[in-house]
Parts: sequence; structure tokens; C-alpha cells
Amino acid sequence: MAASTGPAENNTISIQQVELGDTFNLWKDVTNTATYKINKLKVYDASTTSSIAASVSTGGTLSLDLADNVNKGLTFQQPVSFSSGVTFNGNVTFNSGMVTLNANIVTIDDYNIVLGDTAAANDTNINTAGGGGILLNRGSGATAEWLWQTTQVHGITGVWRSNTHIGFSGATNGIYPHSGGSLRVHGSGVQIDGGSTSDHGVLFNLTNTGVAGTTSNRTIEFSRYSPTGATVFMEVLNGTTYGAQPFVNIRNGANRKRVAQTAHGLSFGTPVYVNSGGNYISADCNSESTAEVVGVISNLVDANNFEVTFIGEIFGNFSNALLSGASTLTTGSVYYLSTSAGKLNLTPSKASGTVHKAVFVATSTTSALVIPFTGGLLAEDVIITTASTVGRSVAQLNKFRIGDAVRWIAGSAGLSYAYALGLPAPGFTSATYADGIYVKAQANSATEAEVVGIVTDVTEIASTKVNFKFTLTTDGYYTGAVGLSATNSGVPGNAVAGVQYFLNVDCAGNTQALDNNSAPSFTNTPPTTVGQVRKPLMFTTTTQGGHIISYRGDVYNAAQSSFAGYVGALPEFADLPAGSIVMGTTGSTLSPNTGVTLYYHNSGGLSGEYGIYLGASTTGVTINGIWRTRGRAIDRGTTGLTAYHLCQRIS
Repeated sequence: MAASTGPAENNTISIQQVELGDTFNLWKDVTNTATYKINKLKVYDASTTSSIAASVSTGGTLSLDLADNVNKGLTFQQPVSFSSGVTFNGNVTFNSGMVTLNANIVTIDDYNIVLGDTAAANDTNINTAGGGGILLNRGSGATAEWLWQTTQVHGITGVWRSNTHIGFSGATNGIYPHSGGSLRVHGSGVQIDGGSTSDHGVLFNLTNTGVAGTTSNRTIEFSRYSPTGATVFMEVLNGTTYGAQPFVNIRNGANRKRVAQTAHGLSFGTPVYVNSGGNYISADCNSESTAEVVGVISNLVDANNFEVTFIGEIFGNFSNALLSGASTLTTGSVYYLSTSAGKLNLTPSKASGTVHKAVFVATSTTSALVIPFTGGLLAEDVIITTASTVGRSVAQLNKFRIGDAVRWIAGSAGLSYAYALGLPAPGFTSATYADGIYVKAQANSATEAEVVGIVTDVTEIASTKVNFKFTLTTDGYYTGAVGLSATNSGVPGNAVAGVQYFLNVDCAGNTQALDNNSAPSFTNTPPTTVGQVRKPLMFTTTTQGGHIISYRGDVYNAAQSSFAGYVGALPEFADLPAGSIVMGTTGSTLSPNTGVTLYYHNSGGLSGEYGIYLGASTTGVTINGIWRTRGRAIDRGTTGLTAYHLCQRIS
């Protein structure tokens, strides 16, 4: 029930309306008397709603208050201020162009914040707004941004962009790619630096050249980064130029170098040497200085910059570097310096005073492997037909010395060698060789003289005087840093230049690899004892070496010696093998009675042997009762001793 109002003595009153034409007394009564009566109104009762609480005191005073829960929708036309906290127990909608929260901390229970939740949201409007995300007002300086923009990346629309660095608070925190897989960076490179503006770092960059959408002929560059720029030090190349396989090109330090040289005038494939001024010059074989090739031009950057490869494979068009004028290389062929500067040839120079220098081996028609071999100066004109390896390194315990001639002893059950334990060489105190071993050779017998090569280098186990490997040279020319040991006219000493040396006798001790016989393997006097072996070893050109001779030796016997004045029964020849050819002398005077210069020893004994006799031009002459001439063989055309005669031994 609505509250009743009115004067205390009468709760019903009616106030008359007045008009301009009414009397003054009526105006006075209405505006004064009636108003006075109204001022004495008293509230007797009030009605409470769910949103407003009303109460009436005993004196008739009406009190109104908002309820704890207002169930009616309210619209405030003017700003509303709450001096204390406000709690909204339902959804809250702010239909405003801007909502300002003057709070130091804003907490939201939900896990998601939705931006752009409007029917007008689209990529165009997002781009017009500069992106969607979070802006941080820094007061001074640019506003920090974390914005989503509609950039296309790998067919997907949208990129989150930040206008400042992104950091991690933990030392072990980082970026975790999808399912722990590879981290994708969609761009042309990645730069890693030390974190300050003065630090240097590494830049990984993918060039824009090549076939789009593939790795064909594209390059990954690795650069050293500094605040002033980046310098490429390595490239990973790919494509048909490099055999369709990734190819690593290290520009400096490993196998090649980038050089700045004004107006260098060089071409791809040109062999170069460095002159006294430090410039790279086209090489030729005309002298030792111009043939000291340091590398081959492998990349022409421009007229003032190039790359030179010291060793390794290079790819490109070699036509400007070929003496023949060919446009491509011959696969598998060796290319040599020529007498024309910067030009290469399939055949080496053979002229005296030029340098024999191999530069590279062609691995295909457009690629070659640069080889850093030192050239050799030709002392005289030579013809080189073939080349072969004439030495090898042998891992075997031994006490060989440089210059020892060695042979091979086969051992089907394996041969074991050991030396005194306790020496500082663990693992080398003993060894077993299943097939056999190399031992020192000597000319004492055919078996001991089967030389396979000369020892030209040894590697000693420290402080043991025992070697664990040696170099065996089987043929060719050898010269060492020290003089060779040799026996000259029976006296041990050093080798002499210009001498033919043979295998020595009694120089192998117990003929084992660990014997300690210091007798030289070389002697200038061949053996003269029956059963020993005459084996040429080397013709020396210096005291340090010479030409190794790989001829097989021959066993010496009495038929090879010279015998003077053998007139008589010659019983010393009775034990010669059948078929021996015997050389002799005719004595001091050439006469029909002095002897036979050459005869053939048959298998029927002494009687019946044939020989050649220098004597008078008669036949049927008996010489000392032993030989009888059978016919004139060659007429000398002079008196006296006029012919060689065939003669036959008759006793």
C-alpha cells in the first residue's frame, strides 16, 4: 500500500488551482495557507521493492535505501563514481569507445582474452588498425608492441610481430618447436651475435639465386658478423655444377683463400705462384721460381678479387687455362704446367731446365682435384712414358739401417719376433707375422741374395734402437739426407759417387730382422767365390744415393773366372757342368803351341771338346798333343797368325 500523506489533523487536503484572473485573497490562501498545511505532512507507511528498501519511523519519517541486489536495469546518463569496491555477479557490457582502468594490477580468472570480438572484425580492419594485440606505453620512447598482422608466410596468413627484443628469464629457457621437431625460421638468414653492439658473431644466409622452391644452385653462406658488416668464410653449394651433391667451399684458411689484387687479369683454372711482391702471378714451368704453384684460381669475384684453391676439388669452365684450346677437361687425366704462363697441358715438359709439375687431376669434364705436389727440375731432356710407385711403408719390428738391402722370408705358420721387455714401448715388445718377415740380405747364397729392395727410412721406438716400421724402396732413384755406408775395395766406409755397387757378403749376421750386423750391404767388388751371388744394387750419383737396380743376381762359379797359360791336360776343368763356355788367354806369345782362347765343355769328358784357336793358316795341326785344328774359321789377312781355327780336343 502506498504511503498516506497529509496534515496530522486531517490527512485529506485539496489545493485549489489559481489563475491570473483570481482575487488576491485566493492567491494568498493557496500559496500560504495550503502550503503551510503541506509542510506538516506525515508519512504513515511505505512499501519496499526488491531493489529499494523503504521504512517509516514513529514520527512519520520516510527512509529509502538501495537493496544489496538491484534487480532492475539501470542507465546512468552521467559519470558514476564508486568510492569503494564494486562486484558484478553477471555479465558486464561496456558500450563505449574507450574503457579506462586506472588500476595498478588487473586480474582475470579466465584463461583467454578475446580481442576483436565484433561482427566488424576482418583482416582488412585489423590491418587498418595496424594489427591486433597488446601495446605498452613506455612514457618516453616508442610504444612496445606485440601485434598480429596479416602477412603471408609459406601459404599461411598471419604473423605476430614485436618491435623490440624477446628475451627469456631462465638460463635453460628457449624456443620449443612443434612436437620438439626442427625449429623453422622463415627468412633469408639467421644472425647470432654476443648480445652487445660491439660483439662479433655468425650470420647464416641463404642466397636468392637458383631455382625457386628447390635447393638447385642455391647457396648457404656462413659469415663472420661484426657491427660494421659481415664477411663470408664458408658456403654450402648445390646443383648440377657440383654433381648434384652439397659442396662445402671454405674461402680462407682451410683449402682456399680470397685475395684482393687490383686488375689481377687471371682466369678460372689458372695455376698461380706468389712473387716477391706478394702478388699472385700465372705460373709456368720455365723456372723453379715461376713453377712454385701455390694453387689454382677457383672463383673470379670481380676484376680486383678472386679465390685461389690450394688443395681440393674445384668446379667450372677450364677452357681459358688449357694450352690445347679445348673447352672441357679429359676426365681422369693429369694436367701439368706448360711453358706458357697460366696454361696447363696433358703432357709434362721434357726440356732441360724446365720443371715437371703436376697441378690437378680432372674428375670430370668440368671439375678437377688440385694436388699440392712439389715439381722436379729436369737436369736434362727426358722422356717419361709411365710412372709407378716404387716404395712402401712396412710395419714390422726391425733393426735395419738406411741403405740395408733386404729380402723376404716366408713363414706359413707365422714368425714371431720379440726384444727385451721393460723397454718404454708398450705394445711393441713382440709381434707375430703370419706370412713372413723382411730380413737383411747378403750375397753368400742364392737364397740369401734374393733382394726385394733397399731400406730408405726407419721409424724407431723411442730410446730402444728397435724400429717398428721402415720404408722399402724397390726401384727408381733414391737420395737421402745422410751418406750411404759401403765397402770400397774391402774397407768399410761411405759410398762414393759414380760407382756400381753390388750386394756384399757376410753382412747379414744371423739373417734376422733384429740382428745387429753393421756391415754395409753395398760393396764395389763383386764376389769371386763359387756359390756366392753377383747382385748389382745401385749406381751412385752422390754419396747419399743413386739409381736402384732391380736386376736379379747370378750365382758365381769357376767358369766365370779368367785362366792364363792353361797348356796341358787342364784337369781343373774336369768338374765343370756340361755346356760351360770357358774363356782363356793365349799366354805371352801368340804361337801355335800356346793355347786355345775359347772352348766349349761338353758332357762326354775332356776328349772331344771343341774350341777356337788363333794360329797359322793351316789345318790338321796338333797343338801340344791336346788340340787338333779342324779348319780355318776366319782369315785375318796377315802373315804368321793369319786365322782363327776351330779345333777339337784329342786327349
